[in-house]
Amino acid sequence: MARIEIRQTDGRAAELLVEGEVDAELAAELRDRIRDLEATRVVLDFSHASVLRDVVCASLVELCEECEQPVFLRGLRDHQLRVLHYLHVSVSDEGLLSPEEPAPPP
Repeated sequence: MARIEIRQTDGRAAELLVEGEVDAELAAELRDRIRDLEATRVVLDFSHASVLRDVVCASLVELCEECEQPVFLRGLRDHQLRVLHYLHVSVSDEGLLSPEEPAPPP
């Protein structure tokens, strides 16, 4: 069974711990919960997710485009990082999610 636990950290920062299988339904719920947060910084921790469906990458791209607060990621697998790169979204060494500029055509 999947679940999302929200922890308020220092001040107005929030950490969302994701456990279980992350499918389309949970990815949408995760995106909606982040939109509703009044946090200045959000950390998504997928370290305890047993399965990460590729649909989570689409939700992360939407978050990257919509969120005003910085979103940091933890626990993504190499596959999801590659998919995000193909979708022109990068994850820094610190975990910051940010849009990439698409490469110019040859």
